[in-house]
Amino acid sequence: MEYLSNQKGDSISKNEKSLIIIFQDCIFLGVIVFVSAAPYIQKLGFYSDDWAFLARLHLSHARSFIELLDAFFRHNLWMRPIQGLYLSELYNLFGINPFGYHLVNTIVICLGIILFYLTLVELGLPRLIALAAPVVYALLPHYSTDRFWYSAFQAPLSMTFYFLSLYCDLRTVRSESQHLWIWKLLALISLLISTLSYEVFIPLFLLNPFLVWHSNRTQPNNKYTHPKTILIIFGCLNLSALIIVSVYKAAITSRITPHSLTEQLSWFATFFKDVTVTAVTGDFGFRLPAVLLKILRDYPDPYIFCTGFAVGLIAFWYLCRVSNTSEEELTGKPAMLNIMLFGLLLFGIGYSIFITNQNADTSATGICNRVAIAAAAGLALVLTGGFGWLTTWIPYRTWRTGFFCASIALLCASGFIIINTLSLFWATAAQRQQIVMKDILSSVPALPSGSTLIIDGICRYVGPAPVFETQWDVTGALRLIYQDPSLRGNVASTDLEIRDDGLYSKIYGTTLGPYIYQNLFIYNHQRKSIYSLTDANSARNYFMNINPYSKNGCRWSKEGLGETVFGKNDPKVELLRNTSPLHNFF
Repeated sequence: MEYLSNQKGDSISKNEKSLIIIFQDCIFLGVIVFVSAAPYIQKLGFYSDDWAFLARLHLSHARSFIELLDAFFRHNLWMRPIQGLYLSELYNLFGINPFGYHLVNTIVICLGIILFYLTLVELGLPRLIALAAPVVYALLPHYSTDRFWYSAFQAPLSMTFYFLSLYCDLRTVRSESQHLWIWKLLALISLLISTLSYEVFIPLFLLNPFLVWHSNRTQPNNKYTHPKTILIIFGCLNLSALIIVSVYKAAITSRITPHSLTEQLSWFATFFKDVTVTAVTGDFGFRLPAVLLKILRDYPDPYIFCTGFAVGLIAFWYLCRVSNTSEEELTGKPAMLNIMLFGLLLFGIGYSIFITNQNADTSATGICNRVAIAAAAGLALVLTGGFGWLTTWIPYRTWRTGFFCASIALLCASGFIIINTLSLFWATAAQRQQIVMKDILSSVPALPSGSTLIIDGICRYVGPAPVFETQWDVTGALRLIYQDPSLRGNVASTDLEIRDDGLYSKIYGTTLGPYIYQNLFIYNHQRKSIYSLTDANSARNYFMNINPYSKNGCRWSKEGLGETVFGKNDPKVELLRNTSPLHNFF
């Protein structure tokens, strides 16, 4: 906290001035986050796993929050108890109105970005750097799914409490003895909330004791330097909490498939190589100019481009203002290289949880990019430090700060444009869901109890966003619109297999079924017609005569990735322009 701590101890007015500076910076970050979400927040809906969660909660007819939790956790979801509490409380507050969910998620992301800034301040980074890295992180599209998908909202929650825990740990460095354990208790509580929400931040907690030690050793003008014994005890408390959480998760999870150590390390090496290559040379790396040109050509939206330009100008103006009102210089080459190296370390640790499992995939835009939220913080530091390092070669201070502020502003503007362009796919997917469900309910006012309905004639994805992709979302949606927990459903696709005992489908390498030939129906959305499948022959006849290839005119897609949209040869996806806010269909 160098630029603040140099002002400490002289007068109360200087302390107040420091707090005013921090408050102004937090307001700036908050404005950036909320402006970036404003174009899409009312147009998003529910997707994929969301429908299963919502059907479970809605049809539980719970009369209390405890009963809601019981309904949520009844399906072996105890590995992430805070996720259960969080998602259940969102339903308790907002029912099946998606706007409230997405508003709360935006608030959580905003708080996480502000806490990231506060931790960098506590670590003694210059104000301009401490501000630039969080604003870049706020607008990185690398973890875009965490902004749009209710089932991934535990990731921003985990991020926010990670930074809160680190901030509280760092505050112990400059706290009086009577406040020391209060800050540490808050740090431990935040650690538990973060790690019991999501897993990708667990390895980052191993860094915290070293960052506290570094801060205790280097903090200038610190009246409360603590002995090593206290720091060791605090570090051991962190490690003990992490061990307890890890053992708990390992004992209760059903999501880890056993592999030999060699197989696991080989898979992780390939995965980490892929995510690194994607970050460096992919859509948001060296291909970023090409992606922006593709957006301008295929998905032009004047509102998004104008607002993105305005966000870039706001970022440029405020960062220049900070530079002009601050007496400090951008740090030199060694310091900038250290920031880059620390960012690279953070990037690697952000993916290191997958040394223990294979529940991840690589995609710049698909829903599997939700796991990138921890590594993206490191990437933000790499980009900030990289542009800062480039400025050290410029001879004049005004030119240096101008180049740095312009570079960060361009990153902000491009991130805003990409995030909001991706949001168009998610908004379109939500609208298409509404159209499909209305048509089903209109064509099929009632289904026999225990029925299975296969939806045909739709594309499972709009770009990276799922419309309906498999058993859990179709089943959940059907149960909600018919208010019948006995119904099942799925989507017809090229993975659908006809056997004598029923229909089968595959997703994420898992075979789902059988959907037996008893009260088994297929609804063709294009024809607005329903067909009864009584045996394997009737199923074969349907697919031979009505939809021989089950492609429905859709582009290639894959679960976890959806349809790629920013590649060189990716055709344009038709979007529903001027998508209106979703009404409460149920």
